[in-house]
Amino acid sequence: MFLKAQISPALSYSFNLEEYIEEDEINSQSKLLQVSLPDTTQNQLKELLPLLEKNIADLIQDGEPIRRTFLAINDQLQPHLLEALAQVANIKDHASKVKKARRNLMDRNILLAKKISNKTRS
Repeated sequence: MFLKAQISPALSYSFNLEEYIEEDEINSQSKLLQVSLPDTTQNQLKELLPLLEKNIADLIQDGEPIRRTFLAINDQLQPHLLEALAQVANIKDHASKVKKARRNLMDRNILLAKKISNKTRS
């Protein structure tokens, strides 16, 4: 059990949207570049946070809430935020890459477990 917890990576895809929402924490240089977002857009971005913290496998299965929110606000987002959220909004397009990465991680975990098992036998 300890071994599994130690070698199983977190499979979440999340980002810190709060840096775009909470203006108190933005430094003066960022303030010059930042266009203020309407309150409704900020609220929608806040609603995305729990969705972005979900397991990536869950996002691939049901990414529609993120996609709907993204489509509703994409014309109000700054280019760097637009680019980042576009990737997540279209997560289903990356399903095969995610599945391959998960398989690779599982294979790696199996190899690590075998290696540890062999060391303890020696």
